[in-house]
Amino acid sequence: MDTVIEGKITPEEGLGDVLQTIIDLKDVPKAILRITSEESDLQGRIAFAQGGYILGGKVNNTDETGYPAVRKLLAIRTGNYAILDPGRQYMSDINQTLWINAARIIDLLPQLPESPEVLLEANMDTLHPNAGKPGFDPLDLKISHDHSDSKAVAATSSKARQFDLGNWRALRMIFMLVIVLVLAGGIVKYWDQIIAMFQH
Repeated sequence: MDTVIEGKITPEEGLGDVLQTIIDLKDVPKAILRITSEESDLQGRIAFAQGGYILGGKVNNTDETGYPAVRKLLAIRTGNYAILDPGRQYMSDINQTLWINAARIIDLLPQLPESPEVLLEANMDTLHPNAGKPGFDPLDLKISHDHSDSKAVAATSSKARQFDLGNWRALRMIFMLVIVLVLAGGIVKYWDQIIAMFQH
């Protein structure tokens, strides 16, 4: 895991500046922010997706994960940080698929809301589906939204957001037909040997 940038967290240059740096990183599709507090033994990591979306986090000392870990780590006022590039390494322990827009929380630091619901709803009202996030499914967030005024996000019941069983059934039928044809071709080709085998 390569270190991209490291430095000090101070009252003058706090975690808001660090988050902005991560948002502005264009060459690192995924980033991990490692934070250590100088005031306590608190330390941990926060995972980011491209575009500055917080995926999740973990406090090393307590094994807290998810939004509570992110909230605790982003409340640190003095300490050290390092922005890491994990490359192709998948960090499942710090990815809870939160998809919180880091740009929206910079002004709220160091006191983030106790619940991520407000942050997630604010994010989903303006986030275009799949924007810069391959494989992202907003339905995984399990949050009810009123999309009556939103043109950017399709309703969860729209055909574009549902799995098309018709295509899957057609592919399955074609696959079964190919298997039957291969078996039939083999039986025709080796018919004499098959008959001879049963006659003995």
